[in-house]
Formats: sequence, structure tokens, C-alpha cells
Amino acid sequence: MGLVDSSSVDIAWVVFLFLNIEEARLQPGITRTSSLDLIYMPYTHSLLAGIIWSILGGIWYRYFSGYRGGNKAAIIVSLAVLSHWFEDCVVHKEDLLLFSFNNDNRKYGFGLWDWHPVYPMITELICTFSTTLYYLYNTSPHSHTITDQRKRVWSVWGPTIYLADMVLTEWVSLIEPPSEFLFKFSFISLTIQAVYVGVCMDSVRDVKVKQ
Repeated sequence: MGLVDSSSVDIAWVVFLFLNIEEARLQPGITRTSSLDLIYMPYTHSLLAGIIWSILGGIWYRYFSGYRGGNKAAIIVSLAVLSHWFEDCVVHKEDLLLFSFNNDNRKYGFGLWDWHPVYPMITELICTFSTTLYYLYNTSPHSHTITDQRKRVWSVWGPTIYLADMVLTEWVSLIEPPSEFLFKFSFISLTIQAVYVGVCMDSVRDVKVKQ
């Protein structure tokens, strides 16, 4: 669920782009790693928006998702959603707002994307693999029953598909020069993540009981 929660902000961003609520363009050379000029995205990528999304995520988990864990799990979900802003702040140039939706206010970002492309790629993959392995270690696939067979398949292969998509996206971003293809490929990658989110809603793995 943590991977889903953290990715949900970028999925919302793609939707907002298609609806012309937020704005981005392809501008080769704007950073050494990413060619995306993130012009206007206060409703998904400001810290204020992150806090709002995290609260909504926690409320959804606690009262509408049907998952177990109570308030403690809801808080963890909220923190996972909020973590997206801090993760982005490490790699983005100064294009992230703080407590404002006003695009003219000062923006922040440490700019790891301006380093050699290998560094942000390694950083993102380490974060992704470490959290996924932690999740897999502490959970197990659904039980062997006929009614749970479909859920079991997805609970086994879902994380694998997610990791493969992440690795492929990073690899293509590294070897492919800035182009319209790369821009479209990134959207396809996020679409795959969105599908994975839908799968996860139906096939969350079982938490292992500590002996």
C-alpha cells in the first residue's frame, strides 16, 4: 500500500495535466536528468497540497477502504502520501511550492536531477526496491482458495510488475535523449502504475503474524 500511496500523487498529476488544470512541457536541457519543465502544478506538488492529499488518503483508508489497521494504519497511509513531496524535493529543481497555491511564490528543490543522471536513478531505485522488499518480507500472498485465486495471482505478480515498470522507466530515461517519445513513455509508465494501484485495491497481501 505504501508504494500505491506514494505514487498516487503522480497519478493525480497526470490526470490534472490531461484536464489542463496543471501544466508541463518538454524542454531538453532544463536539467541533466529530466527534460520536463514543470510549469504549474500547485494542486499536486505543493507541500500544502501534499498535506491535503495525505489527510484525504488517511480518511479514505480509515473509513472507506475496508482495510484493517484502524487509526495507526491510516496515519501510516497519510505519511506515505505526504512523503512524495519530500522525495520529489530531493531530485527536483526549484519548482515545488510550500504552503501556497500561488505559482509566483518562492519554490524549492535540491536539484539532484542536475547531477549526473545515474545518481538520481540509483537513489530512486534504492528507495523503491528497499521499501518493496520490506513490504514483501512482512506480507504473504493470499491463501490457496478458489475464491482467492485471482487475488493471489495479483498479490504475487503485482509487486513484480511494479518493479519491472520502474526499472524500465529509469533505464529508458537514462539512454533515450529528450524527445516526444520519452515524454509519452513516461505517461505510459504512470498509466501502468495507475493500473497497479487498481490491482492493489483488490489484492492487498496478507500481513504476516509474528510468532
